[in-house]
Amino acid sequence: MPAPDQRDRTSTEPPDGINAACDARVGPLGRALGICRIALYPNHYAWYILASSLDIMMTYLIIWGLGGREVNAIAQKFIHLLGHWGLILLKFSSVLLVIAICEFIGRRRFDLGRRLAIAAICISALPVGAAILQFLAWTHTDLIHIPAIDGAHPPSTR
Repeated sequence: MPAPDQRDRTSTEPPDGINAACDARVGPLGRALGICRIALYPNHYAWYILASSLDIMMTYLIIWGLGGREVNAIAQKFIHLLGHWGLILLKFSSVLLVIAICEFIGRRRFDLGRRLAIAAICISALPVGAAILQFLAWTHTDLIHIPAIDGAHPPSTR
């Protein structure tokens, strides 16, 4: 059993003070409607926005810098209609939607909302990692120099 001053890690309730602070700012009706200015997972959202921003940057680099194409049909349609601004509009619309869903679920089941926010970060980081690998493959960039296995030494640069 946790100490009286510590929260139980398995609790599904938000940390003490979240609901009281919300009531003080928007009242019980505002809280019931989900209107509250206190973000439940601000650190998670910052990482999610970073991963989403990196996704935009890497997509831009691959499409306009290397001549690649977008494999997501919806994103391709936005890019076709609005250019890189369509890509930004789509990505940050999805960011707002995911944050709203995390807040909505987190107000009812705190741990589930946190797990959802973590899943959103991981899912957004996957295309970034794939794009970095794709960029390195297309530009033939070696991150690590691996010496020859047969014992041959590269010529001296003296």
